[in-house]
Amino acid sequence: PEQHENYKLLPPKDKCGIVTEQRIIGGYQTELGQIPWIARIAFARARPKTLRKIGMGKISDNLVSFGCGGSLINKYYVLTAAHCTSKPDDILFVRLGEWDTNTDPDCMNGVCAPKVQDIKVVDVIRHKFFSSDEHMKNDIALLRLEQPPILSRYVQPVCLPYGAAMSLDFTGNDTIVAGWG
Repeated sequence: PEQHENYKLLPPKDKCGIVTEQRIIGGYQTELGQIPWIARIAFARARPKTLRKIGMGKISDNLVSFGCGGSLINKYYVLTAAHCTSKPDDILFVRLGEWDTNTDPDCMNGVCAPKVQDIKVVDVIRHKFFSSDEHMKNDIALLRLEQPPILSRYVQPVCLPYGAAMSLDFTGNDTIVAGWG
């Protein structure tokens, strides 16, 4: 894997997957900055071409819906499920740095994160063998961002397994899923 031509696109181990608090599982609320790679995908409620012309900073949340999530894997790509990309023209932007969907900026115990970052999606790359039947095989896609996010304690890429970790079988192991319900 380290010899692959795109290996250099992944962040180094000391710059990804940094969890600032103990992980909470079982449907409990996370801490501010706990999962800094989590992304929300914004879909146009109507007329995506018109909304693109408005400009990123002027699209209000009532004109979009956030129906899917993803993970920031490097400075230009968000990994998501291919079934979330069935209408790629409806995907407007990715929101990074979100924690509480009702506030911006998000604050906890007197500490506030920077405002969320909405970054335009310029390309949608679905697995070439994705099948949208009941089995959802190869349900994986990449969203290319127009520009890299500003990295902080609240926005960081996740670590993807490489080296010996790529051959490990995690079947039957507990995993962590994060999202907004």
